[in-house]
Amino acid sequence: MKKKSRIIGISIGIYAAILTGCNGKTEEVITSIEPAISATMTAEKTTEHKKTIAVTATPQPTAKATNYSKAMSADDLNKAEQLARNYYKDQTSFQLISIHVAEDDSELYEANSEYQPGNIIIFKTETSHAGEGVYRYITFARKNLEDEFEMLSEGY
Repeated sequence: MKKKSRIIGISIGIYAAILTGCNGKTEEVITSIEPAISATMTAEKTTEHKKTIAVTATPQPTAKATNYSKAMSADDLNKAEQLARNYYKDQTSFQLISIHVAEDDSELYEANSEYQPGNIIIFKTETSHAGEGVYRYITFARKNLEDEFEMLSEGY
């Protein structure tokens, strides 16, 4: 999704540079695509009917990605994992093959952004159903450290 946003933003910037007409000189159009990146477009008129466009994308410093599994205690992480194991054992027809913490850049963390790191964890599971391996995600969260984890979602 982020890559698509960058491409669209750069395309808009290039189009804006072309529309400026250049008037026989080099002009710069700066477009902010998102907080993490900006692009500088330079359009240069080389002949009456031909324009040269150079595009440079410059990454901007961003906040370090949150490590959700390290934001909670090992005990809390183990409790959440056991809840996931119990769910697959007792409440589904899926057989659990493997379980591990989902990637920190999982879109599911963004979809549940109301939960602070340390209060949410998502596991990626490999399951078997009707003889086929299926990857699924299961999300547990709590409002604060004193609450128990609740399952928010489970599925593909």
